[in-house]
Amino acid sequence: MSRALKFRAWDSFQNKYVAEGFHVIGEVTVFGIIDQIVHATFKERCEKMGHDGSLFCYNDFIIEQCTGLKDKNGVGCEAYFGDIAKDEFGNIFEIIDDYDFLSHLSHIWFEIIGNVHENKDLLK
Repeated sequence: MSRALKFRAWDSFQNKYVAEGFHVIGEVTVFGIIDQIVHATFKERCEKMGHDGSLFCYNDFIIEQCTGLKDKNGVGCEAYFGDIAKDEFGNIFEIIDDYDFLSHLSHIWFEIIGNVHENKDLLK
């Protein structure tokens, strides 16, 4: 049985999130996810840029997967890879795709305070 995976897409051309909570069910690859996002939502923009939905246009998108964890605020504030969080001691860190890190994160209080695209200065 497959479970739904949740993703969001950062458009590095427009410097903004263009899709959040995008669900994919079944087996997927990163290119499969990007393909679905581009063709379902951004095909027109790619065509205006002179692309036909080729890999060149796909390079504009950074796909981030939801971790399934929620911050201290609970409902609606899910943590994605690439988010920046703060723990109860004031430590600021990026949420990364690492099993040990995610296991630890699931047992502590944390709050999402930004993301690596819009708030890089928080990691300094």
